Amino acid sequence: MSVVTNIILSTPYGDKNEKITSNEVNAYFERQGKKGFVSIDSTDLPKGWYGGSKYFEARIYLGAFNHLNFEEFMDHIKSLPWEDREDLQVIVKEQEDFRFKIISVFPEE
Repeated sequence: MSVVTNIILSTPYGDKNEKITSNEVNAYFERQGKKGFVSIDSTDLPKGWYGGSKYFEARIYLGAFNHLNFEEFMDHIKSLPWEDREDLQVIVKEQEDFRFKIISVFPEE
């Protein structure tokens, strides 16, 4: 039986943050033999594949994960050296949820 966790990861701008997401965040999944997040701007997708008349002006990554240990995943996210970390958000909808929750990973300190 599947237990799916849907996640939208909104990361702060900056080349360092992009490398963290594509390398270190996805390494968490790769170590488990799973596929990680995909950027909405991935060159594997058609440019502007989403709705609207403008291009997104945000760093957004999408993923749907089966049997994700969400607490362990969040611990991993928190351990990474983000720049402007107060801007990092995880938007999550777990299997039995009816709506998404928005989590500010590092609330303003």
